Amino acid sequence: MRVNLAAKALGVAAGSMHSLVVLERGECWAWGRNDYGELGDGSKENRSRPAKLDLAGKVRSVLSLDGHDREKLSALATIEDLAHRLEDCQAKLSLAATEKLAALDTRQQ
Repeated sequence: MRVNLAAKALGVAAGSMHSLVVLERGECWAWGRNDYGELGDGSKENRSRPAKLDLAGKVRSVLSLDGHDREKLSALATIEDLAHRLEDCQAKLSLAATEKLAALDTRQQ
C-alpha cells in the first residue's frame, strides 16, 4: 500500500501487520492492525490509513516489536519520556543502593 505523508520520513518501523513512521518535524504516524495496542494510540482500533499519534514532545525514533505468543509492543520514544525514564531508573538505583548499604550495616552490628 502506498502512503503519502506530509513531510520527509526520518524513521520507519513495521510489525507483522502494522507500521509506524517518524516525520522530520517530530510527528509519529501509525496504521495497521491494532489488536494489542500496537499503534500506540491508546485504542485497539485497526487503522487502514495513517493516523497522527497524540504524543508529548517531538518523537525521535520508533521501534516496533512483534513478540512470541501474540505479545506485541510498539515503543515510541520522546525526549521527555526518555528523561522521565532515566530519572525513574536513577531513583530506583539510588533506593536499591541505600537498601543494600542498610542491610550490610545491619549485618555488621
